[in-house]
This record gives sequence, C-alpha cells and structure tokens, in this order.
Amino acid sequence: MLAPQGILCRRDSQARTLEGLPLLEPLERGKIPELVEVPYEGVVLQSDLRRGQKTGEFLDQRENRKRVAREAPARQVLDLYCYTGIFSIQCCMAGASSVLGIDSSAPAIERARMNAARNAPGRAVEFRVEEVERALESFEREGTRFDMIVLDPPALVRTRKALEEGARKYVAINAAAIRLLQPGGTLATATCSHHVDAVAFMEILRAAAKHARTELRLVDVMGQSRDHPVLLAARETSYLTMVIAERIR
Repeated sequence: MLAPQGILCRRDSQARTLEGLPLLEPLERGKIPELVEVPYEGVVLQSDLRRGQKTGEFLDQRENRKRVAREAPARQVLDLYCYTGIFSIQCCMAGASSVLGIDSSAPAIERARMNAARNAPGRAVEFRVEEVERALESFEREGTRFDMIVLDPPALVRTRKALEEGARKYVAINAAAIRLLQPGGTLATATCSHHVDAVAFMEILRAAAKHARTELRLVDVMGQSRDHPVLLAARETSYLTMVIAERIR
C-alpha cells in the first residue's frame, strides 16, 4: 500500500476544452510542495506539479532523450523549445562540447537553469529566453551553425482542421533548423500530434529538406516511451514521432 504525503489532481488540460469540459482548479489533499525533486535517468529535476506542462518532465520522451544524447558527444548542440532543459542536460552530460537551449517561457528557462546548476555545474550549457522562430532567423542571418539540433515543439496540429496549416509550420521550422546544420550535422526532431503520424512526418521532413536545398539521411525513428502504451483501437494514443536524421550535404 502507498502512503503519499499528498495527492494532486489537475483539471486544466486543454483536452478538456475539446471535450466541452470547463478548466477547473486542481483538487489537492495533503502536502503538495511548490517544487518537488524527481530522480530521472541519473539526474535530479525540479518539477512544478501545479503549473508545469505534463509536470515539466514529458516522460513520453524519456527513451528518446537517451537515444538522442548518444549523438551529442563532442558536438555543439542547439536545443529548441527546450522547456525545462532535459534534452539539453542529457546531451551535456553525454559529452557535448556546448549546449544552447532556447524557449519562449521565462519560468521554464529559470527551471532549466536550476536543473543545469544542480546536475551539470561548470558544464558548457546555456539557456536563453527567446521566441524560437526569431532565434532561427538571427542564427541564419549571423551565419551561426551547429553540429546537432534538437527540435521538440509543442503540438502544432491539435485538430484535423488544423492539419494543413500545422504541416506548413512543421515544414518551416524544420527547414530553418536544417539550414543551421553543418554538413554531417544531426537533426533530432519530433511531432506530438496524433494527426501527424510517422508517414506524414517523413513527408514533412522531405519537404523541409527540399526547402533548405539539401538532403537528409534517415538515422532512426522512435515513438513514445513504453509507459505510454498505444491501443490499436484508439488511434489518438499513438501521437509521438521522433526522427533522427543527418544532413549529408
């Protein structure tokens, strides 16, 4: 039997809006601290259970982060939509020569810096509050290039009606990221919308490479972690695709 110090039931998911349900304040019982420390794959993370998106850990990416970090040793890494910096920190601890994480959320970046200070003190990892699209434009204008880019945006296609517009956005941000890669550089890019399956995402990446006037070689394709099971009768349970690809010219 479990004897938890506290239980928190959040009722503010945007999925409630799609189902016609109101967003409500959380139900709380017992003691719920503002931040809790969560042991995670050899690091300790600060988790905001009340306000964090999926508590901030996004455990559906757990296995993908380990796989992506294997590409990081001795590389200059750019982590876009980094949120609380878990991809960044795992790449840093895997031996990246430098890591820059960018996100538009100041509270998320503050927690990313806390996580880095706790787990990777003295390492070459930096975080910046900035809109990703603006950062991509600045890097291209300045001629800045990276050996590896992690691109893990929020869901850009939340409904079937938004599929066409969302696909255009995915093409645009992936093309912009590809242009910043050195030849031989690695792109680790994800979509977390069940309306964009793995086949559709491959077509998006083909279009992005064409826009960037280059070519990609497929290295790996992953899905969500095994503790997020897929039910064949419920298509929406298969929602996460992550692709690792190499810019070959």
